[in-house]
Amino acid sequence: MKRILSLTLAAVMIAAVLASCASVPTASGLNANIRITSSDAKDAAEWLGERLGDKLTDRVVLGTDADGYGVDVSSLEDDGYFIRALGSEIALFAKSPDGLDRAARKYAKTVESGAAVSDETYHEGHRIEKLMIAGNDISTYSIKVEGASDYLRSRVTSVAAKGFADLVEYACGARVPFGDAEHKIIFRETSDESFKEATYAYRVENGDLIFEYSALLGAIYGVYALLEKECGWAQLSFGDDELAESDIVDFVEGTSVAVTPKFVNFFEAYDCGYHEKINMKYTYTAATRAMYEHFGSTACACHGLQNEKWGGIAPGFHTSQICYTDAPIYDAVKYALLEYIETRRASGDDIGKELRYIDISQADNLRYCKCKNCVKVYGQEGGAWSGAVVRWANSMASDIEDEGYGGIRYLIFAYHGTNKPCVTKPRSDVFVTLCLDGSCCRHLLDGSQCQWESFDMAGYWGRGVSLNNIDYAEWIAGWGKLCDSENLYVWYYTLNNNIRSYTLIGHMWEDFNFIADCGASGLFWEGEEFEGFGVNALQYRLAMYLQLHPETTKQDYLSLVGEVFEREFGDGWREVFRAVELWEKAQIAAENCMNCWGYATVADYASLNWDVYSENWDEMLALLENAIGAANSKEQEKAVKRLSLTFLYNGCFGEYFPAYEAGDAETLAKLDERWALMISRFGEVGIDPHGFRGIGFDPELYLCDSLEETAFTLWEGERAKFFAEGTDLRPAPTIYENAE
Repeated sequence: MKRILSLTLAAVMIAAVLASCASVPTASGLNANIRITSSDAKDAAEWLGERLGDKLTDRVVLGTDADGYGVDVSSLEDDGYFIRALGSEIALFAKSPDGLDRAARKYAKTVESGAAVSDETYHEGHRIEKLMIAGNDISTYSIKVEGASDYLRSRVTSVAAKGFADLVEYACGARVPFGDAEHKIIFRETSDESFKEATYAYRVENGDLIFEYSALLGAIYGVYALLEKECGWAQLSFGDDELAESDIVDFVEGTSVAVTPKFVNFFEAYDCGYHEKINMKYTYTAATRAMYEHFGSTACACHGLQNEKWGGIAPGFHTSQICYTDAPIYDAVKYALLEYIETRRASGDDIGKELRYIDISQADNLRYCKCKNCVKVYGQEGGAWSGAVVRWANSMASDIEDEGYGGIRYLIFAYHGTNKPCVTKPRSDVFVTLCLDGSCCRHLLDGSQCQWESFDMAGYWGRGVSLNNIDYAEWIAGWGKLCDSENLYVWYYTLNNNIRSYTLIGHMWEDFNFIADCGASGLFWEGEEFEGFGVNALQYRLAMYLQLHPETTKQDYLSLVGEVFEREFGDGWREVFRAVELWEKAQIAAENCMNCWGYATVADYASLNWDVYSENWDEMLALLENAIGAANSKEQEKAVKRLSLTFLYNGCFGEYFPAYEAGDAETLAKLDERWALMISRFGEVGIDPHGFRGIGFDPELYLCDSLEETAFTLWEGERAKFFAEGTDLRPAPTIYENAE
């Protein structure tokens, strides 16, 4: 068991001091039974008095200053606390206001349950008293980074190896130095050609702990996998500090693990501020961030021709694509690339190290050239516009290699008109990023559930062409067959991320496995949080776990969902989980397909089945209110309140106009009350309801303080348009095989 401050000694000392004290410093406005020893305890004391009210019959003293009570709080972590029961006296002490908040909540829930208050210590000292490798104390080890590549060795040293040292120090207090001690923790670049960039391996051999990898991503993954699997550090990969407290942890001799993750290259749009402020806890390190921001040696394509303007060619969003059969354009781009490569090499960048890839992907539009030569190529490529792009990129890569610059990878898109696979196979150094722009986020990506359209292309092409996951699934499978084993990436969108969010938790496991089974080696998940509405942050955590643990079964995944919810929301996680299930039920019950973008609107009548949502709305809100009360910390309470914003908003949005048109004064009064609660709660979680971020063509969103004003300002036009057009969407899509 973890060591704990002597309860007997502490009880005697506290009792003696309390008996000798005529009074304990307090503050005005507190419950008469509460006293504080430090000014920073006032918030926790006020919360405790408000929560318990007349139920508070004990005398309670709390604070971060416990010197006069014979208690040393310096041994506690920042979120740690002591609870000591001394007859009718209860002492709550912590190192920080965060710890006091947790202690107050723990005590309050104990009183409310009717259970006896018992002595408790939470997060005292280091989580692990003694960390060992093959029976040797970690303090006898040093870190050594080996490998033939100076470039990789330097990156592993500064990110993965340092990250390991930081996390070990947090876990047990011992700082492992770099050096050449008798016992070693070795980071070793492998020459094993079977290692992919994300493959990680670790083993304990002859007393040494050895990490093996072929790229930085594998080294980072190895560190986190070891600490999760062998150290009991739950889901460390997203910065969670839930490390089990232990007397001794020993990485035993003979331990050996080697895993190739689900995707060779994996990237989540994680740099959105919300994660750092809310979810990255004490264990947030440079390596943690690198896990999400590091794509391996090759990124996904992202409009290289548009952004870089190679050779002065500047196709853009409002212009047209280049002519992929025009010789002068081809030469201008080629010579610009050669000049760029030569400049990079002259500055000291080596191909395959600092210079690994060049983005030459098409611009963000679907206006492809219709000249005689291009149309001829399209015909030869089975009607696929992508054929001209692949031929052009293959030729560019070949010509630049002939100039003596082989080993560079070239990035192109299968996107917005070029999604359909062609006939010509991309070279192994031509990397294709297939974008799922417009795919259906309501249903499984494999197309088995879609019957309607998620993306109406008529507005772009002037003809009735519609898409859903039947099309996207065919494209993923087709490109998987056409490409080599490592040069197909999939760009996975979940962009409906404002107050009117949606959930993918119910089919993430299936989607990830489908993409991997089709042969994609890379996955880029774009689903920025910005303000942290909905459950996007939790979906990111689940995604990273699926990446690191490709053996995860559906049952394992469902268990993991519960664990993630518990860490985010606290003791009321089951209530939150049930509320999300009911929300998802209304999402699935809407008989249509839903575009993954959503375009950041605050009014979308097709997003949910409003009858199903309204039927369960009261229950969902009651569940969330219960979860707020069951939170173990301010952070968890804030997380439930933030999630409740979406639930409050959806109900008001769905019920307002039916109640208004029916003259239902009782329902309108209820809605006004819930809208006011939502607006107030925006402030409690630190979001401005009059100006928050979304993604799309109009990313600046706002809500009015009045429900009525919001309805007639922001919702009425969309509602009239939706119901005028009707909800009977076309029954089946048509794949645009020969669109002109």
